[in-house]
Amino acid sequence: FYLQPSRGVRMVQNVILVFFRRRLSQRPAVEELESRNILKQRNDQIEQEERREIKQRLNRKLNQRPTVDELRDRKILIRFSDYVEVAKAQDYDRRADKPWTRLSAADKVAIKPPLSARLVPVAFSLGNP
Repeated sequence: FYLQPSRGVRMVQNVILVFFRRRLSQRPAVEELESRNILKQRNDQIEQEERREIKQRLNRKLNQRPTVDELRDRKILIRFSDYVEVAKAQDYDRRADKPWTRLSAADKVAIKPPLSARLVPVAFSLGNP
């Protein structure tokens, strides 16, 4: 038992078919995609070969680098201490002292009223010109 699609369904299918055919015809050609570097022209073997060559070239450059001593001899690599006198300094904690971290709850309650009394008039005077 097979049902024939109605005329409306066939029209919708036809419209969809025309739409997709038009979209396919507007699609760029393979040559255009290759020229814009969207579609790669080469295979995996060629890409692996190029990567291996790049790795070899970079390794060669790294191996031919001058050493630190050679750079110092040629006055390319210099140290700060070569130009400025550096004295020994005592090691100590240079972080700022934060005394409010040592306050107890009672100390905070005792400090709050005088601070509030000093800050509240300033806040109200800023709000009223």
